[in-house]
Amino acid sequence: MGFIFRMSKPIERKPLAVVLADKLEEEIRTGQLKGYVAGRRILAKRYGVNEKTASAALNVLSKKGLLADAESGKRRKIITQDIKPAAKAASKRLLILHQANTPLPVEDVLLLRDVQDSWEANGGPVSWARVDFGRYKKPGRVLDGVIDRYGADAVVLMSPTVHWSTEAARRLPTFQFGGAFSANPSLSLCSFALDSELVPLIQFFVDQGHRKIFVPTPNEELVNAIQNAYRSVFGDSMTQSEMDELVQVFPERVPQAWRGYWKKALMQVNPTAVMLLDDNAMLSLYGFCAEVGIKIPRDLSVLSLSYDERFEWMQPVPVMTRFPIKKAIKLFKSWMRGGLESVGKNFLQVELRKGESIGPARKGV
Repeated sequence: MGFIFRMSKPIERKPLAVVLADKLEEEIRTGQLKGYVAGRRILAKRYGVNEKTASAALNVLSKKGLLADAESGKRRKIITQDIKPAAKAASKRLLILHQANTPLPVEDVLLLRDVQDSWEANGGPVSWARVDFGRYKKPGRVLDGVIDRYGADAVVLMSPTVHWSTEAARRLPTFQFGGAFSANPSLSLCSFALDSELVPLIQFFVDQGHRKIFVPTPNEELVNAIQNAYRSVFGDSMTQSEMDELVQVFPERVPQAWRGYWKKALMQVNPTAVMLLDDNAMLSLYGFCAEVGIKIPRDLSVLSLSYDERFEWMQPVPVMTRFPIKKAIKLFKSWMRGGLESVGKNFLQVELRKGESIGPARKGV
């Protein structure tokens, strides 16, 4: 016999999948369900719903951090660690802050949408706000205004400067993805270590005869990390002045400015390879090269530390690295389940995606 929901009056109109998810969550938290949750077919028969509704209910529980990721042909394991009678994140408002004057990379958008879905699955509202991280060296007053405007109880930062990271961690529970970060132990961080991740990538270029590997960055704070990677690969054979030439700050985040940056940098530095930190920079470089007749990879090898599946359609297909979004979301859910207590600083390894944009260094450079 199917499970029947009886209501004396329509107090709330939740989707049936959410109602079923609430029922299953109650059974998990009270100990009626232990170990594993049945598959969608069995749930559909047991509770009198269709398989699509049962599958959606399982996804709701997964986003709340109560179920492990699905595996083909296997039941979903219940995550018992830190299960509480009620999630501490429930009803609290989350504020997501990201850079104002440039489009977010697609992978960052997907990550933040998963963050929003996970938070809202616990009953808390989510607001997004754009701020100019680089503009403020002392952002405390501006941050206070944004927090007050949205009534935030917790903050997620996407690739901020260290100043914003520091001030946010002082004020509210803060989870940060990427960017320069505060040493505050209350800050939760999920990122990749730029210097250590760059070392094998630089070595990959070196193995193909490259030495003049140019890296533009919009952020002054990243220069040291990038140059540390150069030191690890080249040692004393590369001078500080060479590194200063190869690692340059492109501060303005507008397309017109970057056309000028490329023209100046490629003429002065004459690199054989370029590593890019985001997909907007890669689009800019590909466009500039097409305009002036630079052939990739014959004249210039290119690698992007940002992934977008749409770039698989570009010619030549760029070599890209991809951040492990699923692992990042697991850490975020752990932060939620733990009542927004710090989960520490976590550095994940990026995945190198094959492409066609890297070749041997041109001769005579």
